[in-house]
Amino acid sequence: MSTIITSQPDEQIMTVNEIKHHLHVDHREDDSYFGLLITAARQYIESFTMRAILPTIFQTLLDGFEDIMQIPNPPLNEVISILYVNTSGKTKTVSTSIYNVDTVSIPGRISRVTAQSWPTTLNDINVISVHYSGGWEVSDIPQDLVICAKMLIGSWYENRESTTDLKLMTVPLAVKNILNHYRTFATGNE
Repeated sequence: MSTIITSQPDEQIMTVNEIKHHLHVDHREDDSYFGLLITAARQYIESFTMRAILPTIFQTLLDGFEDIMQIPNPPLNEVISILYVNTSGKTKTVSTSIYNVDTVSIPGRISRVTAQSWPTTLNDINVISVHYSGGWEVSDIPQDLVICAKMLIGSWYENRESTTDLKLMTVPLAVKNILNHYRTFATGNE
């Protein structure tokens, strides 16, 4: 299984003004740098937790259908489409009438409807392509994840160099402790 991002989020986890207020910064010289740090903090959190923080469109490639397929990058918002390569080598769309989508479970799941069958696919790799959206709206992001992003940005802003006379941790311990609570792991579709 492999997953790629097909559409990046339109928003950020916080604004530049919000992080400047948090860090008590009242000048504009570093505004573009703060923008980069906000993106980097979100990406770090997403990579560590294996979750989508903001609404993002993904494509996951699978080698075959299973009765229940776990979808990475929770929370799962919706399945946009499921494409497959049939035995003739043609790409087709799976009818929504033969599967259910579970957006409540972490990770989200797609299951075959009882008394329905998955289409027959070509016997090859990456013959199924699941297109879906995952992530929270900005107003729904758990506040402890926003705090983690602020802590990361504060640490990175104050310690811009990788070497210093001070003993620094790569990531503040409080951040790792909070992020461990949200961490998901690889799904069983591999």
